[in-house]
Amino acid sequence: MNTQAMVERLFPMLITGDRNGARCTISEWMKEELEPETLTQEVYWPLLDMVNDLFRRDQLTTLAHHYATRLLRSLVDQAQACYTQQDRSGRSMMLFCGDTEADDLAAQMVADLAEAGGYTNAESMHYQNISAVAALHTTSCSPLCKNSVLTCC
Repeated sequence: MNTQAMVERLFPMLITGDRNGARCTISEWMKEELEPETLTQEVYWPLLDMVNDLFRRDQLTTLAHHYATRLLRSLVDQAQACYTQQDRSGRSMMLFCGDTEADDLAAQMVADLAEAGGYTNAESMHYQNISAVAALHTTSCSPLCKNSVLTCC
């Protein structure tokens, strides 16, 4: 599937708040056996970047930014429910993000994918159980960590 075309098709629905259109479009793609993890990494993540970039450059109104961010969060939540859960790896992570809704959504995508990949979120652990913390700065992380700081144990 051409994920760039998917991004371009979904973008207008996000910025106008077309929830039904977005859900129907995603449903079509899922019928074509698109993995939900791929959907998040290859479609939702670039869309979040696009929405934030346009908003920062004053090419997107606050209303359109809010529509897009909230609808994207709903779509991310639905995709996460379908992720294939790997066995727990015995590794844990803590995730920190900025204070905006978009930063929180980026952190949620990272946390959801990492959890599906076998990590345990540190928020569900007692902090005294975290032994060694190695901070990964966002510039050296994968694109999924771009707006967040991921800390693995």
